[in-house]
Amino acid sequence: MAQVLVVDDEPGIREMLRAVLRTDGHFVRVAASGEEALGVLSREAVDLLVTDLSMPEMDGVELLRRASRVSPETSAIVVTAFGSKETAIEAMRHGAVNYLEKPFDVEEMRLHVRNALSTRRLTDENRRLRERLAVHAEI
Repeated sequence: MAQVLVVDDEPGIREMLRAVLRTDGHFVRVAASGEEALGVLSREAVDLLVTDLSMPEMDGVELLRRASRVSPETSAIVVTAFGSKETAIEAMRHGAVNYLEKPFDVEEMRLHVRNALSTRRLTDENRRLRERLAVHAEI
């Protein structure tokens, strides 16, 4: 299925999301910090980043900013216990495709992951088709 990176400073949340998303057939990596996540993103192709917003040292918005430079094709979902409209807008501005507040419903998370990955697949397919059309146009 897809390569998903879960970033949260709370071990319980990381492991719960790892278990749920693995059950859905995804390959799941976890990171306890933004720095650790950036290391994974620089070494591996990641389809979806699921990150907490409130983390020590590097918050989720800064992670999104930096991740968009390291891995611009990676989609992101943001999760937080301290949500606000302004924070959601800021996260979306830096690449998040969705925003969930803790505690979240596992089925709601699954739905958002499916939607984000479906959008990613359509975007990738569109890009490939445009590249093929460009090659045919040159011929």
